[in-house]
Amino acid sequence: MTRLRSLQEHLNRWMLAYVSLAMAGGLAIGYPAASTAKSAAAAIGGLTSVAVFFIVYPMMVNVRFEALAPNVPAPRARDPR
Repeated sequence: MTRLRSLQEHLNRWMLAYVSLAMAGGLAIGYPAASTAKSAAAAIGGLTSVAVFFIVYPMMVNVRFEALAPNVPAPRARDPR
């Protein structure tokens, strides 16, 4: 438990630096690769919309996935006939 608390304290202290480095890295990679990103813009936009939906929808409906697990039937083997 102390390792988890140590990690939490470390992230609380250095989160601004990590986020700033990630943003700078994204810009450093993104500007040279702008032509590639423009050619894939439609696919990236579609995937982003799908990802946002799957992230936001459970919060909107208050789904508890751990409560759904017992209700999922076990897969059965198909009859080879």
